[in-house]
Amino acid sequence: MSALAALLLAGARGVATLAPISIDPCVDVDAEEVRRLTDIELAASREASAEVLDVVVSCREGGQELRLTERASQRVTVRGIDLSASGTRDRDARARELALAIAELVRRSNQPTAAPVQYRAAPAPPPAQPPFRPAAPGVPWRTQLGASAVVDGWTGGQALYGAELAGRLHLGRWLIGELRLGGRKTGLLDLERGTMDGYALAGSAGVSLDATPYARRAGLAFGARLGIARLRYSVVGDDGVRLGAASASAVSANATASGFVAISGQVGLLVDASIGGALHTVVIQENNRSISALNGVLLSSAVGVAAQF
Repeated sequence: MSALAALLLAGARGVATLAPISIDPCVDVDAEEVRRLTDIELAASREASAEVLDVVVSCREGGQELRLTERASQRVTVRGIDLSASGTRDRDARARELALAIAELVRRSNQPTAAPVQYRAAPAPPPAQPPFRPAAPGVPWRTQLGASAVVDGWTGGQALYGAELAGRLHLGRWLIGELRLGGRKTGLLDLERGTMDGYALAGSAGVSLDATPYARRAGLAFGARLGIARLRYSVVGDDGVRLGAASASAVSANATASGFVAISGQVGLLVDASIGGALHTVVIQENNRSISALNGVLLSSAVGVAAQF
């Protein structure tokens, strides 16, 4: 009797006690058959200890996943398997294949020198969302370049027509510096025995206050400008003969207002108006009679196109 008891005890010790195997219903196998076959496979190995393990079988894209967790260390071993890879539709065959895979995974978990397996750590919690902060105002445009047609009219009687190139640069958030350079032609003056006209090279520099520093589609600025024009006059007689020429300079100071309205992308319509007075007067006389002059009040307007960056 004692010998029989010893044999029964040895047989009981040889059978591995498998931890609960949880099989997701999406895995098309007989769960009880898988557990039975796994018990038989592990009992035959006589070396795998499964009583400290939890086994979960679930579906994943393209196949199934085996997840084995050691209760003491919480170490997780994961293996993928595709029960449909063999092409069989026999549920018993799939159960045998799954049981073999579980037993193999259990045996490998008990071997310190086993090949490395994949571990999946629990996902880290999502980072806390930063508090909401309103967006800072946009950066104002830096540079504006344009070309305009210009008309200058003096209450002294002289008028000039021409074109100019203009460049404007933000010197800060609110301050704009500008440079303008262009050509002018004077209006034709009738003399007693001929005509007088002239040409001029005109330039100006100024500063203005940007009233809309963050706007890119439209803008408005107010400022002051100092301008100078170098004129060259010529006199032509009634017979078409050039009788003479003279040069003069005109200096003016102006209060300005300029506007910009975008019409396509960063290209827009540029409008400029100014009013000022002469710092250096030019008077055109014939026989001590004043014909015209660049003095009094200066009214100037310009319309053109510009691009801002």
